[in-house]
Amino acid sequence: MRALSLLIAALGLGACADRAEPRRVPIRMGGEADAQIVPDAAPADMAIEDAAPPALDAAPATLPPADRVVWYMQRHDDPADGLRAALDPPQTPNVFSDLSEPVLVDWRGPESKGAAVLLRRLANGLPSAPLYVMADRAEQAAADVSWLAARALDHPHAIRVGDRPVLALVPPPDRAGLNALRGRLEALPVDPLLLIEVDVDDRPWPAADAVFPQTRAGASPDPSTQDAVRLRAGRAAATAIGWLWIPRVGPPPNARLDTPDAPVAPDASEALIRSLVHGRRNALRDQPIIIVDALGAWRDDRQIDPVEGEATDAPAQLTDGATLRPYGQARLADIDAHLRAVRPAVPPRLRDPLLLAWRDAISAHAEDDAAGLRVQIEGVGEAEWLLDGRPFALPADARLRYVRSGDVWVDLDFVDDTLHDRVPLPDGDTVEIDLSAFAGQIVEAVVLRATQTGRVDALRLEAR
Repeated sequence: MRALSLLIAALGLGACADRAEPRRVPIRMGGEADAQIVPDAAPADMAIEDAAPPALDAAPATLPPADRVVWYMQRHDDPADGLRAALDPPQTPNVFSDLSEPVLVDWRGPESKGAAVLLRRLANGLPSAPLYVMADRAEQAAADVSWLAARALDHPHAIRVGDRPVLALVPPPDRAGLNALRGRLEALPVDPLLLIEVDVDDRPWPAADAVFPQTRAGASPDPSTQDAVRLRAGRAAATAIGWLWIPRVGPPPNARLDTPDAPVAPDASEALIRSLVHGRRNALRDQPIIIVDALGAWRDDRQIDPVEGEATDAPAQLTDGATLRPYGQARLADIDAHLRAVRPAVPPRLRDPLLLAWRDAISAHAEDDAAGLRVQIEGVGEAEWLLDGRPFALPADARLRYVRSGDVWVDLDFVDDTLHDRVPLPDGDTVEIDLSAFAGQIVEAVVLRATQTGRVDALRLEAR
């Protein structure tokens, strides 16, 4: 489809907000991480202090991307056993083993592949932390944490929040081994920040300092609003009792190698961008950490490592008819563009509308036709589409102009609010807004929003 042209002028990069100082997060031994409902604490957990969570309807505040901290997960799948190798023709992996960014290394015991990777990264001065997968290791938990404390947690290149090294945990469903692990930690001279993977809906959560969800942000492309509501609820529950909340983002899985009827995302690149934008919105203001999952996840095609080769939709039992493209370094580039970079110019073009979320509407669709943007909503509800999610700084003397019909409008999302939270939509069909008062401020995303069928035409974002 035709890309929307935007008239632009040269501009300087606006200053980002000051980086928040890391804070030391105390361990709070709490069984239930939801201040609205506090049932009996889980075994071996004490009661938590009550606190009123923030309103779940309020959009979470974010920071400019330069102030965000990105941690990567590293799995250890053999690319030869992965989905891309099983395509016809097979696609070629380019495995990243020593990314210079902070990495949570999948670790399943001293003899596991992750142990060698973790020690190598630390020895090479690369910031790293163990992602301790505790399945089938309940009896070894105390010994495992002693090994990690001696070789990884006290290392000068360990990932830290404040002055505390990070120990990430994936506990088994029955939480076996957690008591032994905590007991051993009390006897050790290291004081790690416990970061635990949780099911957002399965409370009470085990006691922690920080939590991250099992599922990635934006994981459900159709009911994305409900997905975002669940993540906001988890975020509110964690912060209400003083725990860090760290959203998780990444490509969608294709688990067809192991689960023949697993869903296949029709466009994995769009699903990744949707996840990045939802995760960014869900990050905390004072500890803006985001986990990207994952390096080396070849088995179910969640890897962000580069892939080369030919596009193919075969075999059908693995692709479900979708074309799997060799994306090169595009996944890494999308992560950088949406989480780490701030462009010193407005986007020269806008993308075709990408559905981000809806609420209550039976269905919602937007497309770029020959004249502009056409929106179709069936039922009563709200919907939003991403036109550009790569943050940029507004130039001086900028203005936004377009013609609209129906309850449809173009919005700019800032750090804490949106353009139309600050400037009401004018009466009539023609919208022309002087943006000079916001010069140098960072626009997080350009978004199309609607509550009914309508159009946006002659869209221009320009410097006069």
